[in-house]
Amino acid sequence: MSKIILTLKDIRHSFGGRELLNIPFLSVYENEKIALVGENGAGKTTLLNLISGELSPDSGFVNVRTSFAYVQQANAQQSQLSGGEKTMARISSAMKSSPVLLLCDEPSANLDITHRKALLKMLSAYNGTLILVSHDRELLSAVVNRIWLLEDGQISDFPGAYDDFLHERQRQKEFSAFQYSQYRKEKERLLAAAQTYREKSSQVKKAPSRMGNSEARLHKREATDAQLELSHKSSLMLARARRLEEKPAPREDPDIRMDAGRLPPLNARFAVQAQAFSIDLPEKRLLFPSDFQVETGCITALLGDNASGKTTLIRAMLGTLSADVRFGGSLRVHPQARVGAFTQDWQEGLVSYLSAFDNVMRSSVQDRSTVRTALARLSIRGDNVFKPLSVMSGGEKAKVALCGLLMGAYNLLLLDEPTNYLDVFTLDALEEMLSSYPGTVLLVSHDRRFVGRLAKRLLMIQDEHIVTFEGDLTQCEQSAIKQAQPDSTDVTLLELRLAEIASRLSSPRKGDRPDLLNAEYERVSGQLRSLRKAKL
Repeated sequence: MSKIILTLKDIRHSFGGRELLNIPFLSVYENEKIALVGENGAGKTTLLNLISGELSPDSGFVNVRTSFAYVQQANAQQSQLSGGEKTMARISSAMKSSPVLLLCDEPSANLDITHRKALLKMLSAYNGTLILVSHDRELLSAVVNRIWLLEDGQISDFPGAYDDFLHERQRQKEFSAFQYSQYRKEKERLLAAAQTYREKSSQVKKAPSRMGNSEARLHKREATDAQLELSHKSSLMLARARRLEEKPAPREDPDIRMDAGRLPPLNARFAVQAQAFSIDLPEKRLLFPSDFQVETGCITALLGDNASGKTTLIRAMLGTLSADVRFGGSLRVHPQARVGAFTQDWQEGLVSYLSAFDNVMRSSVQDRSTVRTALARLSIRGDNVFKPLSVMSGGEKAKVALCGLLMGAYNLLLLDEPTNYLDVFTLDALEEMLSSYPGTVLLVSHDRRFVGRLAKRLLMIQDEHIVTFEGDLTQCEQSAIKQAQPDSTDVTLLELRLAEIASRLSSPRKGDRPDLLNAEYERVSGQLRSLRKAKL
């Protein structure tokens, strides 16, 4: 029988005048792989800090009965400067001591595809207990077997895989919606019945004037009895309506209708054009002469390994390259382009003493109602829109920054790793908002699912050159597998495909056949080995 290695009892903790955590009891057993999920600002990092002893709770106690290691969130800029190696080194260092319990807070942030695959393999092979905070949906699907959902300070415990949790969460939403619908129907029926009885009571006729006294008295008694009975029935219906167990209204995701006419026009086929464009750092050539375009009205993804030059290319488009970086050829951003950018310095455009709503409205061309709806879709709801940014989490601030770009007077968005800061529930909403965005988007992300759902064109940095693929990520992967030639197949794409197959093998979907997946894995592995040999 597995033993308990961690206990939390009567935990209460507040921040900024708000109770962040209220956990009566939690226990963790050996070899569990737990995902701690919740919206930005829910308190996930705070809970890990309490478990690790970095923080002390306002009340209650945490009892860790074993050795542990804590991989905290890395500073994004430092991680980007050193690539994925620095993050992987921190994780490897934490695991060298063979801790029984490993705490990981967003370990996949800023990792490229290759390092994400290595991280997935490392955590899957880890023979210990894991508590993982991550926005990486594929990592969660492949690794965990228990879910802690943190909402309103409370933990809801779900045994099973992450995909099972998503199905159960959706089932609960649908059941809650059904219960609310039944509650509303029954309450309306009872109130309507009460009203009908009241109306019938008021319609009971008085005795006619020509009726004799004895007859009139009898009729009056009968009318009074009828009125009393009808009033009694009406009161019964009202009482039953009041006694109904109230069901909360389901929280519905509002539709966003951005007014495309409020965006400045960009009347050109391409928002960005480059010819023989190259970039030289002081110590090396980062990008050899390349031709590429960013098509107007389209979502284009810029892919490449860490340190391959994606962020530097974004800076070149923004005109913010440092003085020691030289470039050749031409890079032209169309004069009609109004550029909004989410970069590593995304917090600089925010005003900490203003609210989320006021920060967005400073640059918004959309109306107040659309801004409120957009913030709600990004999980900043109700009175929270009026909280100053100074009391918000980093993830909540990132949502405000992204909302400001989507609502602003921009027709070209350059988004450098926006998914690093968002909770898993917000990613779906951001995908929908970007899909309906009427402008042009150039997106940098290592989140395969995010890129796969959004991008219709790909710019890939391969061997210090930019290669264009006219199609989405799935089409690009299929093309790479079919051709499987050294001069036309990208190793990175095959690695992407391998990572996807490995994920499905570790957490099969409905209808998956392990024998076919294994065969496909071997085939793609063989192609990858051949390509690597050919490039030697």
